[in-house]
Amino acid sequence: MVQSAAGSPSPTSFIYSAEIIFIFQWKPLLRMELVMHILGRLML
Repeated sequence: MVQSAAGSPSPTSFIYSAEIIFIFQWKPLLRMELVMHILGRLML
């Protein structure tokens, strides 16, 4: 399970998805790099 420092995973997940959507619209070329970065965070 993923534990956030604040103890509230919902806002954190929302912020992450907002950043993902923004980056996808801004720089689609970073998609793979971003996916690997987020997967790395989730597996910690």
